[in-house]
Amino acid sequence: MLDRELLLTERFRRTMAVGLSSGVASIVVALISLLTVPMALSHLGAELYGIWLTVTAVFTAISLAEFGVSSSLVNAIASANLTSRTVRDRVCLTISTAFFWLMSVVFVLLALSALIAPIVDWNIVFNVGEHAAAAHIDLVVSIVIVCFLLALPFGVAEQINVGLQEGYYNAFWKIVGSVVGFAGLAIAVWMEAAMPWLVLSIAGGALLGRVGNFASLFFRRRTWMRPALSDIDSSALRTVLRVGGLFFGLKVADLISHQADAIIVAHIVGPTGVSQYAITLKLFMFLTSFLILFLKPLWPAYSEAIARGDIDWVRRTVQQVLTVSVAYIAPAALLLGLSAPTIATYWLGDELVLPPLLIAWAAAFVVVSVLESNLTKFYYAVDGIGFHFGWVAFMTVVNLPLSIYLTYQIGVAGPLAGSVIARSTFVVLPLILWLPRTWRRVATSRREK
Repeated sequence: MLDRELLLTERFRRTMAVGLSSGVASIVVALISLLTVPMALSHLGAELYGIWLTVTAVFTAISLAEFGVSSSLVNAIASANLTSRTVRDRVCLTISTAFFWLMSVVFVLLALSALIAPIVDWNIVFNVGEHAAAAHIDLVVSIVIVCFLLALPFGVAEQINVGLQEGYYNAFWKIVGSVVGFAGLAIAVWMEAAMPWLVLSIAGGALLGRVGNFASLFFRRRTWMRPALSDIDSSALRTVLRVGGLFFGLKVADLISHQADAIIVAHIVGPTGVSQYAITLKLFMFLTSFLILFLKPLWPAYSEAIARGDIDWVRRTVQQVLTVSVAYIAPAALLLGLSAPTIATYWLGDELVLPPLLIAWAAAFVVVSVLESNLTKFYYAVDGIGFHFGWVAFMTVVNLPLSIYLTYQIGVAGPLAGSVIARSTFVVLPLILWLPRTWRRVATSRREK
């Protein structure tokens, strides 16, 4: 259990407040999503709704275009003494540089999209076929691209709130965006509007939520942080691109791992195997979803504590949160593993059976994931993202052939088995072994300051 002294600290209470608000937002968004699906499905039909989902899934990769720049702001904000005018000026340079860099990226990509989109036959790309007239696929693609791209620069407000340990504002505006999107969808369905209006409602609602968050931060709560062209700085740009590039690399490695697993299973086992793999993983990842919400705010909390010299608090929190997380996830994964066949029977009927070996490796995977998530929050706070990225990159190279080999040997459980072996050996173990050296480095750095 977490000790009473730790629980009473203001820093820890802020962390819990952010975690709870994020949990509430996730529940509200999930409930709205549950209401949205049948409404859109009944209005559009399975084919058109499937086209919408496919277009959205394909262009979700647009988020990679921000190159991790927004994430680079978290440490810059969390570790800054914002009562100092000099530090505030430096923070303003970083924020303005990051924001206008993202704006320039968006303008370039919008220009490229305007040039390329008219010459691409999206009906063929998304296999629209006989539904071409009803799908208005060109317009749908344009709406998705524009909304996704415009959301990138406004996303800096979310990461700044994280750095300020005020993530509950993100939760509020996420709910607002979902409610606005759902209201727009309901109106569009009521008016029997075409698919582009439904797409605009959901994508536009999410965008408006981000814009509202941005406006709330820079025009009401922290006006001195507001981005200004005069604050663009070349040195700050080099820093945000260097740190952001590492976050970008982690996102790409994660994307490769997840996409590769599905492709490996589809190629070696077949479509049924993909369904088994995806459903089993989704079932077990539910165990980690709320835990991750409470772990994420620890990153800026650690950064702020280290900047203030409160190393003892960081050390105690890392140890105790890690202990509590494992004490929760290990028995929970075991219990779910034992009950998964029964749950699957009630949930899926007899149409799909989840193999016991797949269930076992899925249980092991969530335990390893929670261990890694705990450790990385600390490493990010002490500028250890490069160390983490190096091992993740190496793990990704090892994991791919290992997963292919194991899939041939044990079937659909192969990719998860490969991920557990590679990630625990080449990511979690190095992070644990490097902890004593990292603690010494942090302590030495504080003494020198």
